[in-house]
Amino acid sequence: MNLGQPLLGGAILGGTQATTVSISDPGAITAYQTWRNANFTAGELANATISGDPADPDQDGIVNLREFAFNLQPKTASQTGTPTGTVQSISGSRYLTLTFRRQLAAPELTYTVQTNSTLSDPWTGGAVLVGTPVSNGDGTETVTYRDSIAQTAAARRFMKLQVTLAP
Repeated sequence: MNLGQPLLGGAILGGTQATTVSISDPGAITAYQTWRNANFTAGELANATISGDPADPDQDGIVNLREFAFNLQPKTASQTGTPTGTVQSISGSRYLTLTFRRQLAAPELTYTVQTNSTLSDPWTGGAVLVGTPVSNGDGTETVTYRDSIAQTAAARRFMKLQVTLAP
């Protein structure tokens, strides 16, 4: 932006005749960035070991990205609100299920429930949503997914939740 020779009340404003103007789109700020700004100081935001995605400042075993994904506080140690696994009887069969909260207004997050018969790769995304999501009234909803394969006495099944942040 070139100011030329700006006048204010007839006085010349000085030798500065150019400036840089930054225009930002508020829609470009993600829900995750807003959450980080609300939960960390400017100094903490500059320190990735405190505010980075894989950081765990409260040392509760839940990294910041997951704290946000499950609507938790990053500097308050707690396991309350993390995903829970159970075995439920659904239509006469027993299924391994995973229940968790997810952010509604965070399109930058992807939640993928994965299943496997071993704890090694490959994990598949064949989990099935059980019922309808339940609104928690705080911008999150609680969902339950079940394995696509029913539990039997001989078969072992495992479930995990992968939370990823879009670039």
